[in-house]
Amino acid sequence: MAKWEDKDPKWIVQERQDGSNVNGWHWEEKNQMGWSRQKLEELFVGMLADLSAVQGNAKVTLLKELKGEALLTTRKGKKRFAMYDLTITLSWEGLWVEDDNKQVMGVAWVCVSTSA
Repeated sequence: MAKWEDKDPKWIVQERQDGSNVNGWHWEEKNQMGWSRQKLEELFVGMLADLSAVQGNAKVTLLKELKGEALLTTRKGKKRFAMYDLTITLSWEGLWVEDDNKQVMGVAWVCVSTSA
């Protein structure tokens, strides 16, 4: 077994010229924005909302914009934390019936943000 007092090289963390993170000892952050965009499009686009209160429906048509950051931290090769701060802009279209039985079609966008 390595002994600290013997200054065994296994216990000494040395600065490396190549800057590599040997065996994933230190914390690493990996950008997950590509995966986040793909997953959010998969979850949102095509989602239907029942607007039975106004006799209609709405459907998300497009993930218009995704801003912010999504990170996955690892240490020693093990996933530790997922962190995100995203602003999501969705496009949607809807159809509903007004009081005089006239059908109205609308197109708009909604923005969901985690920042104040």
